[in-house]
Amino acid sequence: MTEKLRAGIIGAGRWALAAHLPGFKRSPLCDVVAICDLDRKLAEQRAEQFGIDVVYADFREMLDREDLDVVDVCTRAGPDDPDNHERLVFAALEAGKHCLCEKPVAHDYRNTWRAHRLAESKGLKTKVGFTFRYAPAMMYMRELIGGGVHQ
Repeated sequence: MTEKLRAGIIGAGRWALAAHLPGFKRSPLCDVVAICDLDRKLAEQRAEQFGIDVVYADFREMLDREDLDVVDVCTRAGPDDPDNHERLVFAALEAGKHCLCEKPVAHDYRNTWRAHRLAESKGLKTKVGFTFRYAPAMMYMRELIGGGVHQ
C-alpha cells in the first residue's frame, strides 16, 4: 500500500461528528492530522475524541501546512456566512490541496464549475459529499417514485 493521505477537517460540528470523522477513522487510506473550527473548544473536543494531534481555529493556518494532502470542508453555513463552503473550497484548492466538500460547494453553480476548473488546472481531485443519494433506502425510494408510487 502507498503512503496514507494526510487529511485536515474544516468544521467540527454535528456532521463532522456523525459522518466525516468516523469515516476517516475507519479508513486505512488516510490519517486525520488536523482539525479546524471557529469554536476552538469544539475542535479540541473532536481532536481528543478522534486522536487528532493538531487543532486550529483559523483555516488559513491549517492550509499553510505543506504536509496536508486533502481538506474536508464540512462546515455549517450560518446567517453571517452563507457561502463559507465556496470560500473554503477555493482557499483549499489555491493552497494546492485535494478537496472534499459537503453540499453545496457554492450557491451559484457557475462557481462550482469554476472550482472544478481550478482543481483540474492544478491536478487536484475534488468530491462533493452527496452520498445519501446512493444509500439503499434513497435508491429504493427513487425507484418507487419513478414507478408511479407517490403516496
